[in-house]
Amino acid sequence: MTGMKATTTAIVSELSEILDSAALDPSRWSEFIDRLSRHTGDSKIIFQAFDDDLTWCTPMHSAGFSEQSLRNYAGYFASISPWLPLLGRIRLGEIALTDHHLPLPELHRTEFYNDMLRPEGAADSATGVHLFSESNRKATLAVHFSSQDAEAMHAKVAPILDGLTRRMRQTLNVNRALAKYANTFNENTSLLHSLALPALIIDQEGRVLALNTAATELLGQHNAVTIDGADRFRFASTRFQAQFQQRLGEAATGSAGDLHLDHPEMPLTISVLPFTGRPPDTKGVGSLFTSDRNFLVLLRRQPLLAPCGALVEKLEKHFRLTPAEIRIVVALSQGENLGSLAAAWGVSPHTIRAQLRSAFAKTDTHKQHELVALTHALRDR
Repeated sequence: MTGMKATTTAIVSELSEILDSAALDPSRWSEFIDRLSRHTGDSKIIFQAFDDDLTWCTPMHSAGFSEQSLRNYAGYFASISPWLPLLGRIRLGEIALTDHHLPLPELHRTEFYNDMLRPEGAADSATGVHLFSESNRKATLAVHFSSQDAEAMHAKVAPILDGLTRRMRQTLNVNRALAKYANTFNENTSLLHSLALPALIIDQEGRVLALNTAATELLGQHNAVTIDGADRFRFASTRFQAQFQQRLGEAATGSAGDLHLDHPEMPLTISVLPFTGRPPDTKGVGSLFTSDRNFLVLLRRQPLLAPCGALVEKLEKHFRLTPAEIRIVVALSQGENLGSLAAAWGVSPHTIRAQLRSAFAKTDTHKQHELVALTHALRDR
């Protein structure tokens, strides 16, 4: 017994070193699986990712199974496997022998056994562990062997998996963190820079991955839209920011439509389009983590008060109103109220009232209805 413990300790130590490397280099999971197979009597191993409904399953790494069997498994047999939901239901970190949960006579009556496991040979029992669960995605690792040696193999494999489970889960957590936060955009951006329109590529969290010269120039002109210290695309209006985040979610599902930012100094039309880029790499543990969608954002600046160009000229020439004051005067003449203007333009009500008082003073009016009457008179001239 002492010799077995010493051997198990040595195996766990050796494999732990590989797992430490796999945290930063996920490709080394393959080496880990191969070594684990050799240390467990050249057993068959499958390390797989799947969803709760078994509508999707990917063997991330394996040992001992033929490529054809793995393709058949991912394409069909995983969906009817009695073992997969079993391993997905046990507690995270728990180790189980399949025979203890599903008696062999029941397994041997299934299509999964007769058409998948039986042709492989020496694979109708397994010791498995539940390693990862996030949203509806799970990951399990199962060491397969012949049911004739099930108890002896389980006694050998279980202590090894027990010694490695925490390290495996830690490694997956690092892999997940790197996949989430190292979302670099490496696509060719020549098309982006060839666009005359201001354009950006952003991720689902609004982080700017690339932008063209036109967008850089536009964002430097006014504070209606900016890139904050965390490289996120931001609107000055919190209401419009919420609408933009909602539009990102809608665009991810294929819904289209433009947003219109009615800003006093920079009215914009914003189009959000899903950016497919290159297909995500779904090999290895990368298939376990959901990949963020990227979006192409087009900014089309609208002419300032284009429908009221003559009125704008008159207000500017006769009363020397600023663009912001003119915006308020024209909006009020169109039936808007101060509260809605402040929210739509992303400025405080105090700023709106201050600009309105300035417009009153320059036009020698004292009430909003007097100011509106003045604009109507100017239109009629």
